[in-house]
Amino acid sequence: MNQREPSSAKNDLQLEAIIPNEKQIECLYQELIKRSERSSQNISHETMPSFEKHTAFVKQHPYRAWFLVLQAQEVIGSVYAQFDNSVGLQLSEACTATNIEAVMSLFRAHLRPLPAKPSLRFGDFFLNVAYSNKNMQQALDTLGYKATQISYVAPK
Repeated sequence: MNQREPSSAKNDLQLEAIIPNEKQIECLYQELIKRSERSSQNISHETMPSFEKHTAFVKQHPYRAWFLVLQAQEVIGSVYAQFDNSVGLQLSEACTATNIEAVMSLFRAHLRPLPAKPSLRFGDFFLNVAYSNKNMQQALDTLGYKATQISYVAPK
């Protein structure tokens, strides 16, 4: 069974479904390390989890769908959909609007948003982006995505 999706003509991008296997767990951890090194672009955690905690999390497969993003057979990030139609898109810092457009096109070709439920779920995919990730914000603006919300966390 081949877990890789057909590649996008743009940038030779592919999505590989998270099964998860040991190689994928390691790839996801390395991507997490890279993001942690790029300052505060982590929405879901304040400190880097241990490899053991990361492994347990990945094995739980908490998302509706989850993929590694590959370009020329190299992992450049990951993308997932949650059950509220939110999308987490983590790509290497060098990724461009063209890469994002291609990834989202492949993602949409593979997965449809769940139907809207008033006050519970928006009827289309939407992306959560770390406030500090200005590169991603600018790329999404360039692609015509519309910012709809900013989230705040209470002080400790």
